Amino acid sequence: MAKVRTWVAPDEEVARKKVQQARRVIDGRERAKATPAWVPPTMHDLSAGHVLAFDQGAFKTGWCHFRLSFLQGVTPEFKVLGHGRLLQPTVPGLNGFEDTLKRAEWMGEVIKNLVGERVRHPYCAHSPLYIVREMPAVQGYRIELSLLGALGIIQAATEYQRRSYPIGNQHMKHVLLGPGAWEKKDIKVGVERLVGTLPNWASAQRWNEDSRDALALVLTWLWDGNKQGGVR
Repeated sequence: MAKVRTWVAPDEEVARKKVQQARRVIDGRERAKATPAWVPPTMHDLSAGHVLAFDQGAFKTGWCHFRLSFLQGVTPEFKVLGHGRLLQPTVPGLNGFEDTLKRAEWMGEVIKNLVGERVRHPYCAHSPLYIVREMPAVQGYRIELSLLGALGIIQAATEYQRRSYPIGNQHMKHVLLGPGAWEKKDIKVGVERLVGTLPNWASAQRWNEDSRDALALVLTWLWDGNKQGGVR
């Protein structure tokens, strides 16, 4: 049966469309009111935690071992227990995917050794160590390298009876920098704005962008933990 459309006078049709448009505007404004404005996080927005994070790739991987506690449940105190960059050496005679796989195999072994070293750290006797890895954007440059690196982290965590938890790259930028199209160089601003308020940050060892990005993943993980009811 053919559909029958009710005839509407032109004036009524125009009025109806105006009402619909006005409702859409009002709904949009209500949604905007319901979404709180972004404010830079502080240490009090994080949960206490003991985290080993990796900003991984097959060619280079940044890492950071970090512990945050709250003295008497109030005053934040953090310790950088280690950080660095794992650099893949050049493999002569290989190219293409074979070279990529060989690099990933090497990086996976180095990550496994590092996880083994970190789980034996004295702090692990008193607080559980959570392992965090970057989850890259769906589109980007050579994301397969990050995915192969993530597989190495998952396997290393399993080796030591632990799980690894993904943190989305865009989510990390949103937490530390707010809405917007941010670049890798901007992450430094978000990290230093947060941890730069504490005195012992100045005495930390020299950082590179990969280990600093790993620290950004740590801070995001602890921010998520606080939002989900983390305990200090």
